[in-house]
Amino acid sequence: MNPTELSTLMRGATNDLEPTPDFARQVLLGSRRRRTRRRLTMAASAAVVAAIAAVTSVVVLDDNTPHVADARLTAPTKGDLAGDQTFLGEATSAWRNGLSIAPEAALGVYDDRRGDPHVYWAGNTPAGRAAIVLQEVYVHDEAQVPDSETGRRTAEGLIAVDPRDGKLKLVGTRVVGEEQLGRADYYKFGPDDRTLLIVDEGKPLYYTYRFAYELSEYGVVESSTLEWHRAEPRDGVALVRIPENVNGIVTVAYQGNHPPAKVDWAAIPHDFYVRRMAMASRYLARRIPSPDFRTSFLPWKQTWEVGAPLGLSPAERDRLRGRDDNLLLGGPDYVSAWVVFARLDDGRTVALQETQNRTGMPELTVLVIRPPDNTTTMDNIGSVGSVGAADQGAVLPVRFRIPSGGGWIVADKGKQLSYRTAPDGEWQDAGRDAALLPDNATEVKVDGETVALS
Repeated sequence: MNPTELSTLMRGATNDLEPTPDFARQVLLGSRRRRTRRRLTMAASAAVVAAIAAVTSVVVLDDNTPHVADARLTAPTKGDLAGDQTFLGEATSAWRNGLSIAPEAALGVYDDRRGDPHVYWAGNTPAGRAAIVLQEVYVHDEAQVPDSETGRRTAEGLIAVDPRDGKLKLVGTRVVGEEQLGRADYYKFGPDDRTLLIVDEGKPLYYTYRFAYELSEYGVVESSTLEWHRAEPRDGVALVRIPENVNGIVTVAYQGNHPPAKVDWAAIPHDFYVRRMAMASRYLARRIPSPDFRTSFLPWKQTWEVGAPLGLSPAERDRLRGRDDNLLLGGPDYVSAWVVFARLDDGRTVALQETQNRTGMPELTVLVIRPPDNTTTMDNIGSVGSVGAADQGAVLPVRFRIPSGGGWIVADKGKQLSYRTAPDGEWQDAGRDAALLPDNATEVKVDGETVALS
């Protein structure tokens, strides 16, 4: 799934949904329905390159063991500029300024910084002077990220020259130990983002920028065949210059002894995990307007599946809802930590969550994927768009009527739900937190308080 497909999906949106005028900005995800899987080669066309942009980096999967102090925070600075105190001061200053407006700062990730920033590496690169800077942060439960991404973490970022104005800036970040948030196992920067820097974590390093892939029935990149090159680190990092004759968007890195020839993205083997791209040009374009900007989603951190079982892996669910794509091309800047998936009796799959851009307020966004068939026309894909906003002060903050008789999705975390289909009808239990109700439901009871559906 990727933002390019989302733009295409807009053209095939059905009459069942009425997107807002700024629909293009709110597009979340799309998928090309395929009953058979298609193998595509990256060199085939630029469109193919864009189609896999959402899954272009790999790293050894972190576990959730208790936090151990990061030894790098106190290690001597490495690199050929390690003794340049003037440059180290400039890098530290750029870190402090940049971290306050980093894209993930809007989620509350950097609100509690611990200790002083530490320059782990400083050196010359094909794109000029650069530095890797580290600082411990504590991600509180109130941050709008999944619970698995809270606690003590090491924030890491690349300071490099912005080719547009020649100034040192924070051009990419990751939070070591998290599952997905802001994560990149390498950074791409400089003119056209063609300088690749991989942080050496003590494992053999490999990279590739050419590979083939297959799509699942949901349009998700399911598996990839890769050709690897060994990267040789020096003083804590490996530097690679991406050739001019290849598309720099497509890059994959691997840390470990045995890089596989094929990656099963849907299964996500234990030594792999999908990461976002770390392209400096896009990172800089996604910085928040001010250090005070924060997202304002409902404070939920759950994934609920209602209706028939979806049969999706955790990785497929994340990709389907757009969590891997929201710093890439064309999608919303942020997606909520909660989502409701519903599989309908007619085979449609619905995903409902909140999205937000830096210049707007949170909105409920719905993705409707139609059941597989043998056609490939855009009319048979589905539709995606904004359907208003959640009412955070309401007894039932989330309620959405699925088009074409699909029923109602309702949600209120921690609340017991029931419904009825007539004013004097019997109440039917709908479980807790979230539910898929029949289309003729007229009222919902939320912990004993009745709400009319309309």
